[in-house]
Amino acid sequence: MPPEELRVSAWHDSILLDECQYVAHVTQKTLSDILAMGYNVSAEDVSRATSEAEDWDRYSDNDRLRDQLLNDNTADESSTRGYLRDEYVLVDFDGDGIAERRRIVRLGDLILENTECSHVPISAWTPYILTNQFNGPSIADLVEEFQRIHTTIQRNQLDNLALANNQESVVLTDAQGNPKADIDGLLNRRPGGIMLEHVQGAIRPYNERWQGIEAMPMLEQLQGEKENRTGWTRYSQGLDGDSLNKTATGAQMIMNASQKRMKLMARIAAECLVAPMFRGIFKTLSDHGMQQISYRLNGKFVKYDPQEWRDQYDMT
Repeated sequence: MPPEELRVSAWHDSILLDECQYVAHVTQKTLSDILAMGYNVSAEDVSRATSEAEDWDRYSDNDRLRDQLLNDNTADESSTRGYLRDEYVLVDFDGDGIAERRRIVRLGDLILENTECSHVPISAWTPYILTNQFNGPSIADLVEEFQRIHTTIQRNQLDNLALANNQESVVLTDAQGNPKADIDGLLNRRPGGIMLEHVQGAIRPYNERWQGIEAMPMLEQLQGEKENRTGWTRYSQGLDGDSLNKTATGAQMIMNASQKRMKLMARIAAECLVAPMFRGIFKTLSDHGMQQISYRLNGKFVKYDPQEWRDQYDMT
C-alpha cells in the first residue's frame, strides 16, 4: 500500500456520507506531518499506530511487515510512520438525548481531538451502487475477467501460429535410436538449404495446424457478454460495417440503451460526489466566512457576505 494512500470507511444505510453514523478517513502520516498539524505526539505514539489497518481486507501481512520494518530501520524519528484516523461519529456525547456529529482524530487508542462539527467534510461516489456496501464495482471490476480470458486466448493463438509457421521435423531412427538423417543439417536449417537422409522418408514435417480461426467465435462471445454487462457497446462509439441492424432507428435504440447506463453513473456522481462537496463548501463558507466574496451571476460580478447565507439555494 503506498504511504500516502487514502482510505474512507463508513457504517451507513445511505449513499451520502453526511447521513452515515460513522465515517473515517485514514491516512498514513509521519511524526513530522502530525506535529505540523498541531498535535503533540511522540514517535512511540506514531509507531504504535502502524497496525491501525489490521481489519482492512486489502491490508495484508506483507503490508504490516513492511511498515514495521520501515519504522525499525528509520534513524530519524521524524520519519516514523503511523495511521492517523480522522473520524466523524454521530453520537450523543453530551447526554442531552440528541445525537450530534463529532470529529475525532486519533492514533490507535490515543485521541488527539474530540470536537463537535457541523457536517462530514468528505464526499465519495461509486459508479454502481450496492446495498449495504460503501465500495461498489467499477467498470474495470465488471470486465476484468473478460479481459483476462481474452488475453489468454490471444496468447494461445499467437503461440499456435508460431508453431505452425516454424514446424518441427520427425526423424526416423533405428532400433538403437540412431537417426537415419543428418541431425546437424536439421538443427541449422536455412531457406534453400539441404537436409541429408540415409533412408528415404527418414525426414518428414510435423504439421502443426493453426487453430486460431476456431477461437474467433469465442472472442466474439466474450465481447458480447462484456457489452451486455457494462452497456458500453461498439455501437456507442460509432456503427461498424457488419451491423445487422443498419436502420437509423435501430442504431438509435442501441445507443440510447448504452447512454442510459452512462447517464446513470453521471447522475450518481452528481448526487453522491459533486452535490455533497459543494454543500460542504457552502456550509464552510456560511460558518467561517469572514469577508465578502465575489462571483458572477447573470453575467455580472456581485458581492455577497457568506455570513448571510442561512438557507440552501439552487445555483447554476
